[in-house]
Amino acid sequence: MKTCRLLLTITGAALSVFLSLPSYALPVMDISAENLVWLSKDIQKSLDLQPNQRLLWQQVQDRVSGILQARQSRRALLQREMMRDLDDPKVELREAAKKIEAEEELSHQENKQLRELFLAMDDAMKDSQRLIIRSLLADQLQRSDERKLESGSGKPKGEGRGRGMGPPPGGMQ
Repeated sequence: MKTCRLLLTITGAALSVFLSLPSYALPVMDISAENLVWLSKDIQKSLDLQPNQRLLWQQVQDRVSGILQARQSRRALLQREMMRDLDDPKVELREAAKKIEAEEELSHQENKQLRELFLAMDDAMKDSQRLIIRSLLADQLQRSDERKLESGSGKPKGEGRGRGMGPPPGGMQ
C-alpha cells in the first residue's frame, strides 16, 4: 500500500493538476488518486479552461473514476474473500497473501495509468494554468507542514505501532 502511494507522489507536480483549495492541505506522501478526483472539481473552476481543455478534463475524470471504481469493487470483493478464507482453517495464509500481492500489482499498474492521465492533462495546460496549480500545491504542502509542527508530531502519519501490536521487539518503547 505504501508503495502505491509512493509511486503516486513521485509525479506530485503532475498530479497537482487535480489539487485545489488551500483548505484541503495534504502531506505529499498522503496524496492519492482518490483525493485528486475529489478535489479536481474545485480547481477546474479556477483554471478558466478552454473548451478543448474542458473536454480533455472530463475525459480524464471519467477514465480516472472508472479505474478507481473498478479498484474499489475489486478490493471489496478481496475483503469478503479474505474474511471467508480466514474463517476456514484449511486455507493457508500464503495463498491468501498471493491474492493481496496480485491486488498490489494490479494497483501498481493502475497507478501508472493514472499518472499518464494526469500528465496528459498537464501537457494540455498553458503555463499560466500550471503556475496556478503549482501555487495551490505549494500552499497545501506548506499548510500541511505547519499543521504537523503545531501538533508537535515529529513522526509522519502511519509510522507508529498500531493498536494491539504490543510492545516493540526487545521490550523497548
